[in-house]
Amino acid sequence: YGDGVAPSGAMDPGMFISAFVGSFGDLVARLQPRGFAETILLAAIWLQYREGRGFVTRGDIRRLLRRQDRLRMPRNFSRDFQAAVMRGYLEEREEGDAYAVTTDGFQWFHQECIK
Repeated sequence: YGDGVAPSGAMDPGMFISAFVGSFGDLVARLQPRGFAETILLAAIWLQYREGRGFVTRGDIRRLLRRQDRLRMPRNFSRDFQAAVMRGYLEEREEGDAYAVTTDGFQWFHQECIK
């Protein structure tokens, strides 16, 4: 996506996240994901592009969520994280407790960004 626009016409996630002015909490407020599984997906994408991570761990995402002032933590983080995996947003890597955003996860993100 050399010009920052994906073939679907949506902005490339990396360009969107890199150009977004504000905190992760501001991004969540803007996109208003329907549940915590989607918030966890947003956190993984944020960490990938803002912190240059090739993969993320549950701990990485938990720490990012806890650092946000206006964002409440999921009551059952493990269940919601597993929901993000079961919905196909994240896939476990061979490295153990490491997860990467899937094509389905990026497709969800594209749809939210063009709303």
